[in-house]
Amino acid sequence: MMSKRQAAFRADYRSKISPWYSGIGHIGVVYAIGIAALAYCIPRIHALSALEWAVVPIAFVGQARLRVGSTTRHALRSKHMGPPPIRAPKAA
Repeated sequence: MMSKRQAAFRADYRSKISPWYSGIGHIGVVYAIGIAALAYCIPRIHALSALEWAVVPIAFVGQARLRVGSTTRHALRSKHMGPPPIRAPKAA
């Protein structure tokens, strides 16, 4: 169940989105640009070396690690959790 605060935020956020915006249209444009870029670039690839082929999986792995790392850091820095408290050392 959604809290009243969350429902109010959601209603306010959605009211600020233009009526011309379409999520499906957004996805379509992004995919169309990506497919057009691939269609342009792939025919121009010739005689790749092993090192050049290795760039592709390394890039995918690197992107995945960055996404997981940033998501984890964001979750750990949530305002609900906050940083651990700093305690003064006990006197001897």
